[in-house]
Amino acid sequence: MKRFVTNTTIILSFAAGHALMVYLCHLGGIANEMLLTLLTMIMVMVLCFRRKMNLLFMAAALILANVFGLLMGFRVAALIGKAISDQIAVYTLSTFLSTILLGYIILGLTYISPSFIDKGEKPDDKGLGWLLASFVIILCIRMIVILLFSEALNKDNIVLNVIVDYAVSCMAVVFLAGYAREADARAIHANEEADLAQSQYTNLKQQVNPHFLFNSLNTLDCLVAERQDNEARSYIRKLSGMYRYMLQNEREAVVPLREELGYADMYVELMKVRFPEGLNVEKDIREDDMSKKVVTYSIQMLLENAIKHNSIMADNPLSIRIISDGSKVTVENNVIPKLTPVTSTGLGLKYIQQSYMDRSEKDIIIKNTPGNYSVTLPLLNL
Repeated sequence: MKRFVTNTTIILSFAAGHALMVYLCHLGGIANEMLLTLLTMIMVMVLCFRRKMNLLFMAAALILANVFGLLMGFRVAALIGKAISDQIAVYTLSTFLSTILLGYIILGLTYISPSFIDKGEKPDDKGLGWLLASFVIILCIRMIVILLFSEALNKDNIVLNVIVDYAVSCMAVVFLAGYAREADARAIHANEEADLAQSQYTNLKQQVNPHFLFNSLNTLDCLVAERQDNEARSYIRKLSGMYRYMLQNEREAVVPLREELGYADMYVELMKVRFPEGLNVEKDIREDDMSKKVVTYSIQMLLENAIKHNSIMADNPLSIRIISDGSKVTVENNVIPKLTPVTSTGLGLKYIQQSYMDRSEKDIIIKNTPGNYSVTLPLLNL
């Protein structure tokens, strides 16, 4: 919702800018076609960059915006002209409304074209080539319109004027698009590196901290002291399995749900050695969801939070369920408050939330009621 409001503000701002340009140019007797076209291109580029669309989509959107915008402007002006006789008011109002409609059309196309969303790779010459080609096509279209319909035919050096006033501006926009795309790719890469470092640090704090080591070694010592050799060997294998998973995925920001659940299972089995009664974990996962991606360590973090913040008693079990429905996976548990509440910084949830927003612009959903707590994570098709 916040992004939609921001995009709406951008569209309305450009619409107001278009209308003001039309009004001032009419008052000054200055041709406004090239300025309006340039403003339209900038609006389209801003919306595409905000939605992280690739350069091929942007090139197509620029052509569509100029062709469709031109035709729509004539049509809206004709409709408004039937109700208003003042030509300046007609052109100003029609430009304002046409720009708003055009902006929402382009924005809508970005939402129904997920295959054109940029994944953050370094831009190549092919992508910039499509963008440059779109400007050449737009230039040709505008030249044809001017030569066929504009009074500018009576002016000297019309072709030279168009090239200087319009084509050079287009080249500048191409350069800015390339630069902005490079900067965006670098920012995405930097965010991923920062998230990865935070993930590694958070996971290290959770798993290799004195409390975890103390509890693990103490549990292992009890198994050895009670001569439960098979259980002790099994415990060691699961503990080493957890660390193996951490080492194998230390550079991975997201992993298949199947792998994350395997990691979470090892964690749960270790916890059940500590809490042989009072801890129930159930899974209801669709097979088709197993290959979809989740943020690394996310399921295990949610399980650990549930165990950390709730009492575990044989007569009042802590029940945790992991459920998927095709588009998301939910970890939910009943709430059994501890007599002495555990202080929480919330860093784990903040990391998971930010990781999803950075990679998919999808947020996690947290529901906290007196008797139930759940966190829902989007399943990613990356």
